[in-house]
Amino acid sequence: MKMKDALDLLILDAGSNGRAVAYAQCEADTAVEVLSCKAITQLKDFRDRLNRASLGQEKLPTAQDLSSFGTNLFEFVLRGDLLSLYNRLPPDYVRIRILSNHPELQALPWEYLQDPRAPAGPNNTRGVVRIVPTLGQPMPVPRKANQKLRILFVFADPIDQGPVRWDEIYSTIKREFERRSGNNFEIDVVEGASIQAVTKAFVEKSYDVFHFNGHGALLPDNGGKIVGHLVFMDAATKKTEPISAEQLATLVTGQGLQLVVLSSCNSSAGDFSESYAVVAQSLVRRGVPAVVANQFAITNNLAATFASGFYNELLKTGDIDRAVGAGRLLLSMQRPIAGKATLEWGIPTLYRHLGAAKIFEV
Repeated sequence: MKMKDALDLLILDAGSNGRAVAYAQCEADTAVEVLSCKAITQLKDFRDRLNRASLGQEKLPTAQDLSSFGTNLFEFVLRGDLLSLYNRLPPDYVRIRILSNHPELQALPWEYLQDPRAPAGPNNTRGVVRIVPTLGQPMPVPRKANQKLRILFVFADPIDQGPVRWDEIYSTIKREFERRSGNNFEIDVVEGASIQAVTKAFVEKSYDVFHFNGHGALLPDNGGKIVGHLVFMDAATKKTEPISAEQLATLVTGQGLQLVVLSSCNSSAGDFSESYAVVAQSLVRRGVPAVVANQFAITNNLAATFASGFYNELLKTGDIDRAVGAGRLLLSMQRPIAGKATLEWGIPTLYRHLGAAKIFEV
């Protein structure tokens, strides 16, 4: 689906010779470059450093380190004719829609992409979006704003995990819907979510938005591959009941959801070389038009900050790309630790169907 305000950037595996092919298109302009993948190891190492820093296992990088990493990402892929095409983009809003079949490139945190000529941090005129290839799925149709919107809010707080402050995110969501939709919405809440309870909720009613608040985890499966999970809660023991990316994708298939938002750590992380190992990607593959998730650890209060900017913009414009950008901007305004980078704005990710930029008609 071509859009006048979109730069499509395809980065495709060129085989075992350490190269990738990058193709870019914006309206009638096209460009192709062969990329050397020698820089991937360094980019991956910094990604791992960001992950450890988000977990508190390593000191935060400096603001300059983060900006340099973003610039390295930019210069890795936008070079030669691709850079010439990028420089021809209009100064107003452009969606950079990234699609790749290269697992190591898929795992890179493209959200930190930094134009060396722009101020450090999220760029209001350049939104980074992950496009998931789909086959046989119908084009998503935006939900009419004059129809009552139905939200399923699910939270899980198992006793063997850290506490989840679900009320802060729930209050944020409710406030933003009241502000923009009046009484034209309803929120159902599943407390202490077990797999059985969430399944029952989907059986009894259809929803437009599914928002999960709780823990995420990367766990090895029987074959040793690292698979993304959401941490639900066993109804009997009150302890962890993990649901894998594939199980969750099966649960939501055919439910008619417009949007899934996962306020949980590592919900867009995992082994990208395997099918159904990354939660966000798996849900789009199974028919969810758009999924907002986190590639690293994020605290509850910051997830609430993101949700505020995100839902406010989404209900104002219906545009999921711009909504994620608004949430990132709010996160970037958090008071930084002196001399350290503010990482949080690049943690939320957007995975979506090519045609799912517009979620609601407003």
